[in-house]
Amino acid sequence: MTSQPNLHILFSRDEIEAAVNRLAAEINKDYQGKHPLLIGVLKGSFMFMADLIRHLDLPLEVEFIRLSSYGRGIQTSGKIKVVQGLRS
Repeated sequence: MTSQPNLHILFSRDEIEAAVNRLAAEINKDYQGKHPLLIGVLKGSFMFMADLIRHLDLPLEVEFIRLSSYGRGIQTSGKIKVVQGLRS
């Protein structure tokens, strides 16, 4: 990985993996016998969702929504717009 002088690691890979495992264990316990719908916000959540789903032992559905607050600019407008909503 290329070194970035202004970036520093907040959580190690092991810490993130442990947190995902804990969350998956809670979801597996709380939703046993149910069929949850997991909703992720694109594009930032997709890697997290993939890691989480790998640890879930439940029948589930996955949907993604896309939101925007930037429009065509580089500064947020402060208003969130649904670019792609739920299909389910």
